[in-house]
Amino acid sequence: MVNGTLSLERLSVAERSQVSPVAVNDSTQSRIEFNLPPGATTIRLQSVLPPLGVPVVVDGTTQPGWQVPSTEADGGTRGGGDAGNVSTQLRASSSTRFPRPIVALTQASGQEVFRGLQVVSDNVTIRGLSIYGFTSRHRATASTPPGDIFISHNPPPPITQNQAIPASSWPFRNRDIPPKNVLIEYNWLGIPPIGERNRQGRPLRVFARERPADNTPPAIAPPPADSSGEGSFFRPLVNFFDRYLTARAARLTTTSAFGVYVFNSLGTTIRRNIIANHDGSGIITAVKANNLLIEENVLECNGFAGMPDAIRLEGQILNARVVSNLIWDNAGSGIYLFKPNGVVEIRDNTIASNGKRYRRAAIYLMGDEHQVVGNRIEDQPGPGVVVAAFPSSDRNIIRNNQFANLQGLSIDLVVQLNTDVYAYQVGDGPNPRTNSFQRRRKAGNFGIDAPRFISREFFQNQRDGGVTLEGSAQPGAVVEIYRVTERSHTRGPLNHAIATTQANEEGKFSIRIGDLVPGERVSAIATHPQFGTSEPALNALIRPFPAN
Repeated sequence: MVNGTLSLERLSVAERSQVSPVAVNDSTQSRIEFNLPPGATTIRLQSVLPPLGVPVVVDGTTQPGWQVPSTEADGGTRGGGDAGNVSTQLRASSSTRFPRPIVALTQASGQEVFRGLQVVSDNVTIRGLSIYGFTSRHRATASTPPGDIFISHNPPPPITQNQAIPASSWPFRNRDIPPKNVLIEYNWLGIPPIGERNRQGRPLRVFARERPADNTPPAIAPPPADSSGEGSFFRPLVNFFDRYLTARAARLTTTSAFGVYVFNSLGTTIRRNIIANHDGSGIITAVKANNLLIEENVLECNGFAGMPDAIRLEGQILNARVVSNLIWDNAGSGIYLFKPNGVVEIRDNTIASNGKRYRRAAIYLMGDEHQVVGNRIEDQPGPGVVVAAFPSSDRNIIRNNQFANLQGLSIDLVVQLNTDVYAYQVGDGPNPRTNSFQRRRKAGNFGIDAPRFISREFFQNQRDGGVTLEGSAQPGAVVEIYRVTERSHTRGPLNHAIATTQANEEGKFSIRIGDLVPGERVSAIATHPQFGTSEPALNALIRPFPAN
Protein backbone atom coordinates (compact mmCIF):
# COMPACT_ATOMS: atom_id res chain seq x y z
CA MET A 1 0.00 0.00 0.00
CA VAL A 2 2.80 2.43 0.88
CA ASN A 3 4.47 1.98 -2.49
CA GLY A 4 1.17 2.10 -4.30
CA THR A 5 1.50 -1.40 -5.73
CA LEU A 6 -1.68 -2.78 -4.16
CA SER A 7 -5.14 -1.42 -4.79
CA LEU A 8 -7.93 -1.64 -2.22
CA GLU A 9 -9.67 -4.25 -4.33
CA ARG A 10 -6.76 -6.65 -3.79
CA LEU A 11 -6.90 -6.42 0.02
CA SER A 12 -8.82 -8.72 2.29
CA VAL A 13 -11.83 -7.46 4.24
CA ALA A 14 -9.75 -7.33 7.44
CA GLU A 15 -6.99 -5.37 5.71
CA ARG A 16 -9.46 -2.90 4.17
CA SER A 17 -10.90 -2.16 7.60
CA GLN A 18 -7.47 -0.85 8.67
CA VAL A 19 -7.17 1.54 5.75
CA SER A 20 -8.31 5.13 6.30
CA PRO A 21 -8.41 7.68 3.47
CA VAL A 22 -6.14 10.68 3.69
CA ALA A 23 -7.74 14.02 2.89
CA VAL A 24 -5.48 15.76 0.40
CA ASN A 25 -5.84 19.47 -0.30
CA ASP A 26 -3.69 22.31 -1.46
CA SER A 27 -2.44 23.06 2.06
CA THR A 28 -1.59 19.53 3.22
CA GLN A 29 -0.06 17.91 0.13
CA SER A 30 3.59 18.19 -0.86
CA ARG A 31 4.69 21.34 -2.64
CA ILE A 32 7.49 22.32 -4.99
CA GLU A 33 8.12 26.04 -4.60
CA PHE A 34 10.67 28.33 -6.22
CA ASN A 35 13.02 31.07 -5.06
CA LEU A 36 15.51 31.24 -7.91
CA PRO A 37 18.00 34.09 -8.35
CA PRO A 38 16.89 36.82 -10.75
CA GLY A 39 18.21 36.12 -14.23
CA ALA A 40 18.52 32.38 -13.52
CA THR A 41 14.89 31.34 -13.53
CA THR A 42 15.01 29.05 -16.59
CA ILE A 43 15.51 25.38 -15.74
CA ARG A 44 17.16 23.54 -18.65
CA LEU A 45 16.72 19.78 -18.54
CA GLN A 46 19.43 17.35 -19.60
CA SER A 47 17.04 14.37 -19.50
CA VAL A 48 13.42 13.50 -18.87
CA LEU A 49 12.33 14.18 -15.29
CA PRO A 50 10.90 11.35 -13.16
CA PRO A 51 7.09 11.27 -13.21
CA LEU A 52 5.14 13.12 -10.53
CA GLY A 53 4.08 9.99 -8.67
CA VAL A 54 2.64 11.50 -5.46
CA PRO A 55 0.10 14.28 -4.82
CA VAL A 56 2.04 17.51 -5.23
CA VAL A 57 1.65 21.18 -6.15
CA VAL A 58 4.31 22.43 -8.57
CA ASP A 59 3.81 26.14 -7.96
CA GLY A 60 5.65 28.65 -10.11
CA THR A 61 3.64 31.47 -8.52
CA THR A 62 5.87 31.21 -5.41
CA GLN A 63 8.79 32.73 -7.32
CA PRO A 64 9.32 36.34 -6.17
CA GLY A 65 7.94 38.79 -8.70
CA TRP A 66 4.89 36.78 -9.70
CA GLN A 67 1.89 38.97 -10.41
CA VAL A 68 -1.29 37.71 -8.77
CA PRO A 69 -4.04 37.02 -11.37
CA SER A 70 -7.00 39.37 -11.33
CA THR A 71 -10.30 37.83 -10.20
CA GLU A 72 -12.32 40.94 -9.49
CA ALA A 73 -14.33 40.66 -12.72
CA ASP A 74 -15.11 36.96 -12.45
CA GLY A 75 -18.59 37.41 -11.03
CA GLY A 76 -19.67 39.74 -13.80
CA THR A 77 -18.42 37.58 -16.67
CA ARG A 78 -20.49 34.55 -15.76
CA GLY A 79 -23.93 35.75 -14.89
CA GLY A 80 -24.89 38.04 -17.78
CA GLY A 81 -25.47 41.55 -16.46
CA ASP A 82 -24.21 44.70 -18.12
CA ALA A 83 -21.80 43.73 -20.88
CA GLY A 84 -20.34 47.23 -20.93
CA ASN A 85 -19.42 47.07 -17.26
CA VAL A 86 -17.84 43.66 -17.78
CA SER A 87 -15.73 45.04 -20.63
CA THR A 88 -14.62 47.94 -18.46
CA GLN A 89 -13.58 45.60 -15.67
CA LEU A 90 -11.72 43.30 -18.04
CA ARG A 91 -9.94 46.21 -19.68
CA ALA A 92 -8.68 47.28 -16.28
CA SER A 93 -7.43 43.80 -15.40
CA SER A 94 -6.49 42.28 -18.77
CA SER A 95 -2.75 42.60 -18.16
CA THR A 96 -3.05 40.39 -15.08
CA ARG A 97 -5.56 37.88 -16.47
CA PHE A 98 -2.70 35.67 -17.70
CA PRO A 99 0.33 36.75 -15.65
CA ARG A 100 3.72 36.28 -17.22
CA PRO A 101 5.45 33.24 -15.65
CA ILE A 102 8.88 33.80 -14.22
CA VAL A 103 10.02 30.20 -13.83
CA ALA A 104 10.54 28.40 -17.15
CA LEU A 105 11.17 24.75 -17.98
CA THR A 106 12.81 23.75 -21.25
CA GLN A 107 15.39 21.35 -22.65
CA ALA A 108 19.08 22.11 -22.56
CA SER A 109 20.79 23.07 -25.80
CA GLY A 110 21.72 20.03 -27.87
CA GLN A 111 19.70 17.62 -25.70
CA GLU A 112 16.64 15.62 -26.68
CA VAL A 113 14.14 15.86 -23.84
CA PHE A 114 10.80 14.86 -25.25
CA ARG A 115 8.62 15.59 -22.25
CA GLY A 116 8.43 18.40 -19.72
CA LEU A 117 6.33 17.17 -16.79
CA GLN A 118 4.69 13.74 -16.46
CA VAL A 119 1.73 13.28 -14.14
CA VAL A 120 0.94 9.76 -12.94
CA SER A 121 -0.60 10.50 -9.51
CA ASP A 122 -3.91 11.84 -8.26
CA ASN A 123 -4.19 15.38 -6.91
CA VAL A 124 -1.35 17.00 -8.86
CA THR A 125 -1.39 20.73 -9.60
CA ILE A 126 0.92 22.47 -12.10
CA ARG A 127 0.62 26.23 -11.80
CA GLY A 128 2.36 29.37 -13.03
CA LEU A 129 5.12 27.90 -15.23
CA SER A 130 6.41 28.49 -18.73
CA ILE A 131 6.99 25.07 -20.35
CA TYR A 132 8.28 24.92 -23.92
CA GLY A 133 10.64 23.22 -26.36
CA PHE A 134 9.85 19.56 -25.59
CA THR A 135 9.81 17.29 -28.63
CA SER A 136 11.49 14.18 -30.01
CA ARG A 137 13.39 13.35 -33.15
CA HIS A 138 11.68 11.32 -35.83
CA ARG A 139 12.82 7.70 -35.90
CA ALA A 140 11.68 4.44 -37.41
CA THR A 141 10.16 3.63 -34.01
CA ALA A 142 8.61 6.64 -32.34
CA SER A 143 8.98 7.44 -28.66
CA THR A 144 6.04 7.53 -26.33
CA PRO A 145 4.07 10.76 -26.90
CA PRO A 146 6.12 13.94 -26.43
CA GLY A 147 4.82 17.24 -25.15
CA ASP A 148 4.94 19.87 -22.44
CA ILE A 149 2.69 18.01 -19.98
CA PHE A 150 1.82 14.31 -20.23
CA ILE A 151 -0.92 12.81 -18.02
CA SER A 152 -1.26 9.06 -17.71
CA HIS A 153 -0.77 6.05 -15.46
CA ASN A 154 2.87 5.01 -14.99
CA PRO A 155 4.23 5.14 -18.54
CA PRO A 156 6.76 2.75 -20.06
CA PRO A 157 10.42 3.69 -19.66
CA PRO A 158 11.67 6.31 -22.13
CA ILE A 159 14.40 4.05 -23.51
CA THR A 160 13.26 0.49 -24.18
CA GLN A 161 16.11 -0.98 -26.22
CA ASN A 162 17.39 -2.99 -23.24
CA GLN A 163 13.98 -3.95 -21.93
CA ALA A 164 12.41 -7.37 -22.32
CA ILE A 165 9.50 -7.61 -24.73
CA PRO A 166 6.40 -6.94 -22.62
CA ALA A 167 3.28 -9.05 -22.39
CA SER A 168 0.41 -8.25 -24.70
CA SER A 169 -1.49 -6.60 -21.83
CA TRP A 170 1.36 -4.22 -20.96
CA PRO A 171 1.25 -1.37 -19.96
CA PHE A 172 -2.51 -1.56 -19.24
CA ARG A 173 -2.66 -3.78 -16.20
CA ASN A 174 -5.09 -3.74 -13.29
CA ARG A 175 -2.74 -1.62 -11.24
CA ASP A 176 -2.36 0.97 -14.02
CA ILE A 177 -5.03 3.30 -12.61
CA PRO A 178 -5.44 6.64 -14.42
CA PRO A 179 -4.82 9.71 -12.23
CA LYS A 180 -7.66 12.00 -11.24
CA ASN A 181 -8.02 15.53 -9.88
CA VAL A 182 -5.17 16.91 -11.98
CA LEU A 183 -5.15 20.72 -12.32
CA ILE A 184 -3.20 22.66 -14.96
CA GLU A 185 -3.63 26.42 -14.52
CA TYR A 186 -1.98 29.81 -15.19
CA ASN A 187 0.77 28.32 -17.37
CA TRP A 188 2.27 29.45 -20.65
CA LEU A 189 2.71 26.28 -22.68
CA GLY A 190 4.87 26.47 -25.78
CA ILE A 191 5.91 30.05 -25.00
CA PRO A 192 9.05 31.23 -23.17
CA PRO A 193 8.54 34.04 -20.64
CA ILE A 194 10.41 36.49 -22.87
CA GLY A 195 9.35 35.08 -26.25
CA GLU A 196 6.01 36.14 -27.63
CA ARG A 197 6.34 35.24 -31.30
CA ASN A 198 5.35 32.21 -33.33
CA ARG A 199 7.63 29.79 -35.13
CA GLN A 200 7.77 32.10 -38.18
CA GLY A 201 8.88 35.02 -36.00
CA ARG A 202 5.58 36.91 -36.24
CA PRO A 203 3.93 38.23 -33.06
CA LEU A 204 1.31 36.03 -31.47
CA ARG A 205 -2.10 37.70 -31.55
CA VAL A 206 -2.59 37.43 -27.81
CA PHE A 207 0.60 39.37 -27.23
CA ALA A 208 0.85 41.63 -30.27
CA ARG A 209 0.33 45.35 -29.87
CA GLU A 210 -0.17 45.58 -33.63
CA ARG A 211 -1.20 42.79 -35.97
CA PRO A 212 0.89 42.51 -39.17
CA ALA A 213 -0.61 44.61 -41.94
CA ASP A 214 -0.69 41.65 -44.37
CA ASN A 215 -2.82 39.56 -42.02
CA THR A 216 -5.39 41.94 -40.60
CA PRO A 217 -8.60 40.13 -39.64
CA PRO A 218 -12.02 41.64 -40.29
CA ALA A 219 -13.63 43.49 -37.42
CA ILE A 220 -15.33 41.22 -34.93
CA ALA A 221 -18.90 42.26 -34.29
CA PRO A 222 -20.04 42.31 -30.65
CA PRO A 223 -22.53 39.63 -29.63
CA PRO A 224 -26.21 40.58 -29.72
CA ALA A 225 -27.88 41.75 -26.53
CA ASP A 226 -29.95 38.57 -26.27
CA SER A 227 -27.01 36.22 -26.82
CA SER A 228 -26.16 33.76 -24.09
CA GLY A 229 -22.51 34.49 -24.90
CA GLU A 230 -22.59 37.64 -22.75
CA GLY A 231 -21.63 35.49 -19.79
CA SER A 232 -18.65 33.99 -21.58
CA PHE A 233 -15.28 34.69 -20.02
CA PHE A 234 -13.40 35.56 -23.22
CA ARG A 235 -15.83 37.30 -25.54
CA PRO A 236 -15.36 40.73 -23.98
CA LEU A 237 -11.60 40.28 -24.44
CA VAL A 238 -11.70 39.73 -28.19
CA ASN A 239 -11.77 43.40 -29.17
CA PHE A 240 -8.90 44.54 -26.98
CA PHE A 241 -6.56 41.57 -26.63
CA ASP A 242 -4.11 43.44 -28.88
CA ARG A 243 -3.50 45.95 -26.08
CA TYR A 244 -2.56 43.79 -23.20
CA LEU A 245 1.13 42.90 -23.70
CA THR A 246 3.99 44.19 -25.83
CA ALA A 247 5.51 41.77 -28.31
CA ARG A 248 9.22 41.07 -28.20
CA ALA A 249 11.31 39.50 -30.92
CA ALA A 250 12.21 35.98 -29.79
CA ARG A 251 12.12 33.27 -32.46
CA LEU A 252 11.87 29.80 -30.95
CA THR A 253 14.69 27.44 -31.91
CA THR A 254 12.73 24.36 -30.81
CA THR A 255 8.96 24.11 -30.55
CA SER A 256 7.08 21.61 -28.43
CA ALA A 257 5.29 18.67 -30.03
CA PHE A 258 2.05 18.94 -28.02
CA GLY A 259 0.80 21.10 -25.19
CA VAL A 260 -1.21 18.99 -22.73
CA TYR A 261 -1.41 15.31 -23.69
CA VAL A 262 -4.18 13.68 -21.64
CA PHE A 263 -3.27 10.08 -22.44
CA ASN A 264 -5.15 8.35 -19.63
CA SER A 265 -6.98 10.26 -16.90
CA LEU A 266 -10.17 10.17 -14.83
CA GLY A 267 -10.33 13.87 -14.10
CA THR A 268 -8.17 16.70 -15.49
CA THR A 269 -8.89 20.45 -15.42
CA ILE A 270 -7.00 22.70 -17.86
CA ARG A 271 -7.83 26.27 -16.90
CA ARG A 272 -6.57 29.76 -17.75
CA ASN A 273 -3.47 28.78 -19.69
CA ILE A 274 -2.03 30.24 -22.87
CA ILE A 275 -1.22 27.31 -25.18
CA ALA A 276 0.60 28.26 -28.39
CA ASN A 277 3.37 27.40 -30.86
CA HIS A 278 3.05 23.60 -30.77
CA ASP A 279 3.86 21.41 -33.76
CA GLY A 280 0.69 19.43 -33.08
CA SER A 281 -2.46 20.04 -31.08
CA GLY A 282 -2.45 22.30 -28.05
CA ILE A 283 -4.62 19.80 -26.14
CA ILE A 284 -5.06 16.18 -27.19
CA THR A 285 -6.55 13.06 -25.60
CA ALA A 286 -5.90 9.41 -26.33
CA VAL A 287 -7.06 6.40 -24.29
CA LYS A 288 -9.23 7.97 -21.60
CA ALA A 289 -10.02 11.52 -20.53
CA ASN A 290 -13.20 11.25 -18.49
CA ASN A 291 -14.40 14.34 -16.61
CA LEU A 292 -12.07 16.54 -18.65
CA LEU A 293 -12.64 20.29 -18.23
CA ILE A 294 -10.99 22.73 -20.65
CA GLU A 295 -11.94 26.19 -19.45
CA GLU A 296 -10.92 29.80 -20.09
CA ASN A 297 -7.75 29.07 -22.07
CA VAL A 298 -6.23 30.77 -25.10
CA LEU A 299 -5.10 28.39 -27.86
CA GLU A 300 -3.23 29.99 -30.74
CA CYS A 301 -0.80 29.06 -33.55
CA ASN A 302 -0.87 25.30 -32.91
CA GLY A 303 -0.66 22.44 -35.39
CA PHE A 304 1.52 23.80 -38.19
CA ALA A 305 3.91 20.81 -38.21
CA GLY A 306 1.73 17.94 -37.00
CA MET A 307 -1.81 17.29 -35.79
CA PRO A 308 -3.40 20.55 -36.97
CA ASP A 309 -6.39 20.85 -34.62
CA ALA A 310 -6.16 23.12 -31.57
CA ILE A 311 -8.16 20.67 -29.40
CA ARG A 312 -8.33 17.03 -30.52
CA LEU A 313 -10.52 14.71 -28.46
CA GLU A 314 -10.57 10.96 -28.98
CA GLY A 315 -10.81 7.82 -26.86
CA GLN A 316 -13.13 7.69 -23.86
CA ILE A 317 -14.22 11.22 -22.96
CA LEU A 318 -17.25 10.83 -20.69
CA ASN A 319 -18.52 14.15 -19.29
CA ALA A 320 -15.90 16.24 -21.09
CA ARG A 321 -16.50 20.01 -21.26
CA VAL A 322 -14.89 22.71 -23.40
CA VAL A 323 -16.10 26.02 -22.00
CA SER A 324 -15.25 29.71 -22.52
CA ASN A 325 -12.01 29.29 -24.46
CA LEU A 326 -10.50 31.58 -27.07
CA ILE A 327 -9.31 29.44 -30.00
CA TRP A 328 -7.84 31.18 -33.04
CA ASP A 329 -5.09 31.19 -35.68
CA ASN A 330 -4.54 27.41 -35.49
CA ALA A 331 -3.65 25.28 -38.49
CA GLY A 332 -6.82 23.16 -38.69
CA SER A 333 -10.07 22.87 -36.78
CA GLY A 334 -10.59 24.63 -33.51
CA ILE A 335 -12.10 21.46 -31.96
CA TYR A 336 -12.06 18.01 -33.61
CA LEU A 337 -13.76 14.96 -32.10
CA PHE A 338 -12.35 11.77 -33.64
CA LYS A 339 -14.36 8.62 -32.92
CA PRO A 340 -14.83 9.40 -29.23
CA ASN A 341 -16.70 7.29 -26.71
CA GLY A 342 -18.63 9.72 -24.56
CA VAL A 343 -20.41 13.06 -24.59
CA VAL A 344 -18.78 16.49 -24.93
CA GLU A 345 -20.27 19.88 -24.10
CA ILE A 346 -18.83 22.74 -26.17
CA ARG A 347 -20.19 26.00 -24.79
CA ASP A 348 -19.47 29.75 -24.91
CA ASN A 349 -16.20 29.53 -26.85
CA THR A 350 -14.86 32.03 -29.36
CA ILE A 351 -13.45 30.09 -32.33
CA ALA A 352 -12.07 32.42 -34.99
CA SER A 353 -9.55 32.54 -37.86
CA ASN A 354 -8.56 28.87 -37.68
CA GLY A 355 -7.77 26.71 -40.70
CA LYS A 356 -4.59 28.67 -41.38
CA ARG A 357 -2.93 25.67 -43.07
CA TYR A 358 -5.73 23.20 -43.82
CA ARG A 359 -9.26 23.98 -44.90
CA ARG A 360 -11.34 22.41 -42.12
CA ALA A 361 -14.53 22.92 -40.17
CA ALA A 362 -14.26 25.06 -37.06
CA ILE A 363 -15.82 22.19 -35.04
CA TYR A 364 -16.00 18.61 -36.31
CA LEU A 365 -18.19 16.13 -34.42
CA MET A 366 -18.22 12.35 -34.41
CA GLY A 367 -20.38 10.45 -31.95
CA ASP A 368 -23.74 10.95 -30.28
CA GLU A 369 -25.39 13.51 -28.00
CA HIS A 370 -22.73 16.22 -28.05
CA GLN A 371 -23.88 19.76 -27.29
CA VAL A 372 -22.56 22.84 -29.11
CA VAL A 373 -24.27 25.85 -27.53
CA GLY A 374 -23.60 29.58 -27.32
CA ASN A 375 -20.34 29.63 -29.30
CA ARG A 376 -19.06 32.35 -31.61
CA ILE A 377 -17.56 30.88 -34.80
CA GLU A 378 -16.14 33.09 -37.54
CA ASP A 379 -13.48 33.64 -40.19
CA GLN A 380 -13.18 29.93 -41.05
CA PRO A 381 -12.12 28.62 -44.50
CA GLY A 382 -14.73 25.89 -44.15
CA PRO A 383 -18.05 25.18 -42.43
CA GLY A 384 -18.92 26.09 -38.86
CA VAL A 385 -19.97 22.75 -37.34
CA VAL A 386 -19.84 19.44 -39.22
CA VAL A 387 -21.50 16.22 -37.99
CA ALA A 388 -20.05 13.01 -39.44
CA ALA A 389 -22.21 10.21 -40.83
CA PHE A 390 -19.69 7.43 -40.12
CA PRO A 391 -19.21 6.45 -37.41
CA SER A 392 -22.90 6.97 -36.59
CA SER A 393 -23.44 10.46 -35.12
CA ASP A 394 -26.93 11.27 -33.89
CA ARG A 395 -28.74 13.54 -31.41
CA ASN A 396 -26.08 16.25 -31.55
CA ILE A 397 -27.56 19.54 -30.35
CA ILE A 398 -26.24 22.73 -32.01
CA ARG A 399 -28.15 25.79 -30.80
CA ASN A 400 -27.81 29.52 -30.13
CA ASN A 401 -24.42 29.83 -31.82
CA GLN A 402 -23.24 32.84 -33.78
CA PHE A 403 -21.56 32.27 -37.17
CA ALA A 404 -19.84 34.73 -39.50
CA ASN A 405 -17.57 34.74 -42.56
CA LEU A 406 -17.57 31.01 -43.30
CA GLN A 407 -16.69 29.15 -46.49
CA GLY A 408 -19.43 26.57 -46.08
CA LEU A 409 -22.60 25.88 -44.17
CA SER A 410 -23.01 26.98 -40.58
CA ILE A 411 -24.11 23.39 -39.80
CA ASP A 412 -23.28 20.55 -42.20
CA LEU A 413 -24.65 17.00 -41.78
CA VAL A 414 -22.51 14.59 -43.79
CA VAL A 415 -24.10 11.78 -45.81
CA GLN A 416 -22.61 8.31 -45.30
CA LEU A 417 -21.74 7.94 -48.96
CA ASN A 418 -19.28 10.79 -48.49
CA THR A 419 -16.50 9.19 -46.47
CA ASP A 420 -13.47 10.52 -48.32
CA VAL A 421 -10.84 12.78 -46.80
CA TYR A 422 -12.65 15.91 -47.95
CA ALA A 423 -15.83 14.95 -46.09
CA TYR A 424 -13.87 14.42 -42.89
CA GLN A 425 -12.41 17.90 -43.16
CA VAL A 426 -15.05 20.24 -44.60
CA GLY A 427 -18.22 18.16 -44.91
CA ASP A 428 -20.24 17.71 -48.10
CA GLY A 429 -22.56 20.72 -48.40
CA PRO A 430 -26.37 20.91 -48.30
CA ASN A 431 -28.26 17.63 -48.24
CA PRO A 432 -31.34 16.92 -50.38
CA ARG A 433 -34.59 16.31 -48.52
CA THR A 434 -34.83 12.75 -47.23
CA ASN A 435 -37.86 10.65 -48.05
CA SER A 436 -36.98 7.25 -46.63
CA PHE A 437 -35.67 5.64 -43.46
CA GLN A 438 -32.66 4.19 -45.27
CA ARG A 439 -31.53 7.60 -46.53
CA ARG A 440 -31.99 9.22 -43.14
CA ARG A 441 -30.01 6.65 -41.18
CA LYS A 442 -27.04 7.18 -43.48
CA ALA A 443 -26.59 10.87 -42.58
CA GLY A 444 -25.41 12.74 -39.52
CA ASN A 445 -28.10 13.50 -36.93
CA PHE A 446 -30.28 10.89 -38.64
CA GLY A 447 -30.58 13.15 -41.66
CA ILE A 448 -33.08 15.52 -40.04
CA ASP A 449 -34.41 17.83 -42.73
CA ALA A 450 -33.78 21.57 -42.64
CA PRO A 451 -36.90 23.70 -42.07
CA ARG A 452 -38.68 25.02 -45.15
CA PHE A 453 -40.31 28.44 -45.31
CA ILE A 454 -43.56 28.53 -47.27
CA SER A 455 -42.08 31.32 -49.36
CA ARG A 456 -38.69 32.81 -50.18
CA GLU A 457 -40.22 36.22 -49.39
CA PHE A 458 -42.24 37.54 -46.44
CA PHE A 459 -43.94 40.92 -46.29
CA GLN A 460 -43.89 43.39 -43.43
CA ASN A 461 -47.27 44.23 -41.92
CA GLN A 462 -48.23 47.83 -42.65
CA ARG A 463 -49.96 48.39 -39.32
CA ASP A 464 -47.39 47.29 -36.75
CA GLY A 465 -44.31 46.53 -38.85
CA GLY A 466 -44.27 42.88 -37.75
CA VAL A 467 -43.49 39.90 -39.97
CA THR A 468 -45.11 36.47 -39.69
CA LEU A 469 -42.82 33.62 -40.71
CA GLU A 470 -44.42 30.30 -41.59
CA GLY A 471 -43.01 27.00 -42.71
CA SER A 472 -42.59 23.29 -42.04
CA ALA A 473 -40.09 21.22 -40.08
CA GLN A 474 -39.75 17.89 -38.32
CA PRO A 475 -42.92 17.43 -36.20
CA GLY A 476 -42.23 18.37 -32.59
CA ALA A 477 -38.90 20.05 -33.40
CA VAL A 478 -37.81 23.36 -31.92
CA VAL A 479 -37.30 25.86 -34.74
CA GLU A 480 -34.70 28.57 -34.15
CA ILE A 481 -34.90 31.67 -36.36
CA TYR A 482 -31.67 33.50 -37.26
CA ARG A 483 -31.02 36.91 -38.76
CA VAL A 484 -28.67 36.67 -41.77
CA THR A 485 -26.57 39.80 -42.28
CA GLU A 486 -24.17 38.41 -44.91
CA ARG A 487 -24.95 37.82 -48.58
CA SER A 488 -22.38 35.07 -49.20
CA HIS A 489 -24.66 31.99 -49.01
CA THR A 490 -28.18 30.93 -49.86
CA ARG A 491 -28.37 29.04 -46.52
CA GLY A 492 -27.18 31.30 -43.73
CA PRO A 493 -24.72 32.03 -42.32
CA LEU A 494 -26.60 31.98 -39.03
CA ASN A 495 -25.41 35.36 -37.76
CA HIS A 496 -27.74 36.06 -34.84
CA ALA A 497 -30.45 33.96 -33.18
CA ILE A 498 -33.56 36.13 -32.82
CA ALA A 499 -36.53 33.87 -32.01
CA THR A 500 -37.64 30.33 -31.22
CA THR A 501 -40.85 28.43 -31.91
CA GLN A 502 -41.97 24.81 -32.18
CA ALA A 503 -43.42 22.77 -35.01
CA ASN A 504 -46.78 21.14 -34.29
CA GLU A 505 -47.72 17.50 -34.80
CA GLU A 506 -48.18 18.13 -38.50
CA GLY A 507 -44.76 19.76 -38.80
CA LYS A 508 -46.10 23.30 -39.29
CA PHE A 509 -44.72 26.36 -37.51
CA SER A 510 -45.60 30.03 -37.41
CA ILE A 511 -44.01 32.90 -35.51
CA ARG A 512 -44.47 36.67 -35.53
CA ILE A 513 -41.33 38.82 -35.19
CA GLY A 514 -41.54 42.54 -34.65
CA ASP A 515 -37.99 43.80 -35.25
CA LEU A 516 -37.33 42.69 -38.85
CA VAL A 517 -37.01 45.41 -41.49
CA PRO A 518 -37.33 45.21 -45.27
CA GLY A 519 -34.17 44.01 -46.96
CA GLU A 520 -33.13 41.69 -44.13
CA ARG A 521 -32.80 37.94 -44.57
CA VAL A 522 -33.64 35.14 -42.18
CA SER A 523 -32.86 31.44 -41.96
CA ALA A 524 -33.76 28.69 -39.51
CA ILE A 525 -32.63 25.38 -38.02
CA ALA A 526 -34.69 22.60 -36.43
CA THR A 527 -33.68 20.63 -33.32
CA HIS A 528 -35.42 17.41 -32.32
CA PRO A 529 -34.36 15.52 -29.17
CA GLN A 530 -34.56 12.20 -31.00
CA PHE A 531 -32.43 13.22 -33.97
CA GLY A 532 -30.46 16.40 -33.23
CA THR A 533 -30.07 19.69 -35.14
CA SER A 534 -30.60 20.17 -38.86
CA GLU A 535 -28.75 22.11 -41.53
CA PRO A 536 -29.89 25.72 -42.17
CA ALA A 537 -32.97 26.48 -44.21
CA LEU A 538 -32.84 28.42 -47.46
CA ASN A 539 -32.78 32.12 -46.66
CA ALA A 540 -35.98 34.14 -46.90
CA LEU A 541 -36.10 37.85 -47.72
CA ILE A 542 -38.18 40.43 -45.83
CA ARG A 543 -39.95 42.88 -48.15
CA PRO A 544 -42.14 45.93 -47.55
CA PHE A 545 -45.84 45.50 -48.25
CA PRO A 546 -46.60 46.75 -51.79
CA ALA A 547 -48.07 50.24 -51.86
CA ASN A 548 -50.73 49.24 -54.39
